[in-house]
Amino acid sequence: MTAAGRHWHGYLWTGSTEELKKRETGRRPGGLNEVQGFRPELPPLQTGYYLRRRPDAGLTWIEVDDVVAWMVTNRERHRPTAREDGTQAWPGLDQRRETTRDGLLNGVDGWWQYHTGTGTEIVIAAIVCPHSHLRDIACPMPPQTSRPTSGG
Repeated sequence: MTAAGRHWHGYLWTGSTEELKKRETGRRPGGLNEVQGFRPELPPLQTGYYLRRRPDAGLTWIEVDDVVAWMVTNRERHRPTAREDGTQAWPGLDQRRETTRDGLLNGVDGWWQYHTGTGTEIVIAAIVCPHSHLRDIACPMPPQTSRPTSGG
């Protein structure tokens, strides 16, 4: 199920929380003249700028359920930290799946960011294309005519 022409690109980033803090300026364009050439290595502060980077092969989808399945697979591969008392520090997966799916269908990027407890920060991003806020950014990888795999 997708709106006409709408599709999604997936991006996964794993790294240290310290790296995100130290290199925050690399997560946004420096000024109006730098926006055109901005291609973030780290997760950008404005999610639509991910479209300046080509996603890995297989990470472009035309079906929202495939996008959500990819996000869930990566969340299971990189589990969030539980609190010291053992309770969940992150919304339940069923809730996350449902709200993300609804958002993606309505033009909102899917963004899951959390810690794994080993000093690692995880960002799982599904970016709507064309982007509703950054319409001048061209699609980095148009969808295939056949249904893509969910990638990994």
